[in-house]
Amino acid sequence: MRHRYGRQQLHVGWNIFLLIFAILCVLPLLYSASLSLRTQNSIYDPRLFVTDLTLNNYVKAIPDNPTLLNNFIASLTIALTSTPATVVCASMAVFGFSRKMFTERWFSII
Repeated sequence: MRHRYGRQQLHVGWNIFLLIFAILCVLPLLYSASLSLRTQNSIYDPRLFVTDLTLNNYVKAIPDNPTLLNNFIASLTIALTSTPATVVCASMAVFGFSRKMFTERWFSII
């Protein structure tokens, strides 16, 4: 019974660690999104969230950048072709691994 309680504490500890790590990973994304929505006067304010947010930066950036649509289409094309190719290759590799019996302990770590 005591051993089981220790495992629950270990799971709670890992969950807390993963939650803190996830928050630390998301904070730079939130900060960059906040920076993109700020006005010219509040761009150097170090706070994460400010009250004067605007979408005018995007309204101005889209017409000022004529290659933006071409870059978006190129990125979409690469994503739509490489994702199915990766899924097919990974599926073939997994099928091969599923047919072979691995008795070595080192493979269970991977």
